[in-house]
Amino acid sequence: ALRNQGWRLPPSQANFIWLPTGARTEAAAALLDRHGLTARIFPGEGARVTIGEAESIAPLIQAAGEILALG
Repeated sequence: ALRNQGWRLPPSQANFIWLPTGARTEAAAALLDRHGLTARIFPGEGARVTIGEAESIAPLIQAAGEILALG
Protein backbone atom coordinates (compact mmCIF):
# COMPACT_ATOMS: atom_id res chain seq x y z
CA ALA A 1 0.00 0.00 0.00
CA LEU A 2 2.86 2.41 0.80
CA ARG A 3 4.58 1.73 -2.52
CA ASN A 4 1.24 2.33 -4.26
CA GLN A 5 1.16 5.75 -2.57
CA GLY A 6 4.51 6.54 -4.16
CA TRP A 7 6.98 5.68 -1.41
CA ARG A 8 10.31 4.18 -2.40
CA LEU A 9 11.04 1.81 0.44
CA PRO A 10 14.02 -0.42 1.11
CA PRO A 11 13.16 -4.05 1.89
CA SER A 12 12.30 -4.63 5.53
CA GLN A 13 13.34 -7.79 7.31
CA ALA A 14 11.99 -6.88 10.71
CA ASN A 15 9.00 -5.24 12.34
CA PHE A 16 9.81 -1.74 11.11
CA ILE A 17 9.93 0.21 7.88
CA TRP A 18 11.99 3.20 6.81
CA LEU A 19 10.16 6.27 5.53
CA PRO A 20 12.62 8.56 3.72
CA THR A 21 10.98 11.85 4.66
CA GLY A 22 13.98 14.16 4.16
CA ALA A 23 13.12 17.79 4.88
CA ARG A 24 9.60 16.75 5.96
CA THR A 25 10.89 14.65 8.86
CA GLU A 26 9.80 17.00 11.65
CA ALA A 27 6.27 17.29 10.24
CA ALA A 28 6.25 13.54 9.59
CA ALA A 29 7.17 12.87 13.22
CA ALA A 30 4.20 14.92 14.38
CA LEU A 31 1.83 13.09 12.04
CA LEU A 32 3.11 9.67 13.06
CA ASP A 33 2.71 10.59 16.72
CA ARG A 34 -0.80 11.91 16.10
CA HIS A 35 -1.71 8.54 14.59
CA GLY A 36 -0.30 6.72 17.64
CA LEU A 37 2.66 5.21 15.81
CA THR A 38 6.07 4.54 17.33
CA ALA A 39 8.94 5.94 15.29
CA ARG A 40 12.60 6.71 15.68
CA ILE A 41 13.23 10.04 14.01
CA PHE A 42 16.41 10.94 12.13
CA PRO A 43 16.17 14.70 11.47
CA GLY A 44 16.55 15.59 7.81
CA GLU A 45 16.63 11.93 6.80
CA GLY A 46 13.57 9.96 7.76
CA ALA A 47 11.69 7.88 10.26
CA ARG A 48 12.00 4.25 11.26
CA VAL A 49 8.43 3.24 12.05
CA THR A 50 7.74 0.19 14.20
CA ILE A 51 4.89 -2.07 13.12
CA GLY A 52 3.87 -4.34 15.95
CA GLU A 53 0.24 -5.29 15.74
CA ALA A 54 -2.13 -5.54 12.79
CA GLU A 55 -4.08 -2.53 14.11
CA SER A 56 -1.09 -0.29 13.35
CA ILE A 57 -1.21 -0.88 9.59
CA ALA A 58 -4.22 1.31 8.75
CA PRO A 59 -2.92 4.29 10.78
CA LEU A 60 0.50 3.91 9.13
CA ILE A 61 -1.01 3.97 5.64
CA GLN A 62 -3.10 7.02 6.57
CA ALA A 63 -0.17 8.88 8.12
CA ALA A 64 2.12 8.03 5.19
CA GLY A 65 -0.41 9.47 2.75
CA GLU A 66 -0.65 12.65 4.82
CA ILE A 67 3.16 12.94 4.86
CA LEU A 68 3.27 12.72 1.07
CA ALA A 69 0.58 15.39 0.83
CA LEU A 70 2.92 17.78 2.67
CA GLY A 71 4.88 18.07 -0.57
